Amino acid sequence: MNNNVFDYLDWRGDLTFDIDSFNEVDNMILSILSYIDFSGVVPNEPNGGQISLAEAERRLTAISRDRQELGLIIPDQTCDFMKRAARTRRFSETMLCSYVDRSDPALGIQFSAITFLLPDKTVFIAFRGTDDTLIGWKENFNMSFASPVPAQVNALDYLIDIAHARRGKIRIGGHSKGGNLAIWAAVNAPYRVQRRILAAFNNDGPGFEEKITEKPEYKAVEDRLYTYVPESSVVGMLLEHSESYMIVKSFQNTLWQHDPFSWVIRGREFIKTDDRSSFSKHTDRVLGEWIASMSLEERKHATDVLFEVLESTGAKTLSDLNASKVKNITSIIRSINHIDKNTRDKLSELVRRLFEFDRIFEWK
Repeated sequence: MNNNVFDYLDWRGDLTFDIDSFNEVDNMILSILSYIDFSGVVPNEPNGGQISLAEAERRLTAISRDRQELGLIIPDQTCDFMKRAARTRRFSETMLCSYVDRSDPALGIQFSAITFLLPDKTVFIAFRGTDDTLIGWKENFNMSFASPVPAQVNALDYLIDIAHARRGKIRIGGHSKGGNLAIWAAVNAPYRVQRRILAAFNNDGPGFEEKITEKPEYKAVEDRLYTYVPESSVVGMLLEHSESYMIVKSFQNTLWQHDPFSWVIRGREFIKTDDRSSFSKHTDRVLGEWIASMSLEERKHATDVLFEVLESTGAKTLSDLNASKVKNITSIIRSINHIDKNTRDKLSELVRRLFEFDRIFEWK
């Protein structure tokens, strides 16, 4: 059966943390909740106030923000999932604090985080993945030539601030880019913070331009790092993933396996499999070869050009691009004509090679 995190809430939502300890599925649940806009509901200072998930859900409903427009790439079920989790014994009294949400095209940053104070006296820091904003997606691309990117710096600062303000052992996690931020923050944290970290979870987030596994700081937390990717992972295979990872079954196909609601669960665990799909291996190879074919400066130039083309439409988000397809396609074609031939050829080659097999989205 294709049971997911909704089913987990039905099965185990009545089990408090003192009865059933924290597990990998709980990590995904809190990572999903980080996509919710808690602004004005959850205090944002590291040592400020706190609010239960149940009360946060009630307040969001009262101000008609329990049905949020989260954009094209964040699953529609996210708000319903938050409401369901808020009504379980397991999560209702989890306390939320230190919510931050920063997006600044001038600084090239999209960053959001929230802290959960669990009933077992531990802290879980959840970093939001890439949202609907173009600047968020550009920052992902920037990871291929820059380290650290602003969101990684913010993640480390956030971890240090929370460690200073809150007592107890710490877990860190995130989905998509949020998972990358969790691993990066754990590896680069000062020793006094590292020794309090119980686990850092990367749920289908990209890897790293540099080989962080060679750093002594990595060795210090290596046994507490957990990376999960679905069988047809694309996002999670970007850049270097020298650390070991677990492959999770999904009931979706190809790119859509990035959806955390598609990951299959049995009991308190994800169902694992032994190998990635041919689709994942193909896209990993194509993207890897494309990135390797360019110098760091060429990667930066290609990224800047790509997003200049997208921004020429006046769009700020993926939803904006989708809302007026004909107008935006016309603007994009006009902008492409002004790109230098070398860059245009490289971008065209990437698209061609990704789709060199027929009906790519029907791969398993």
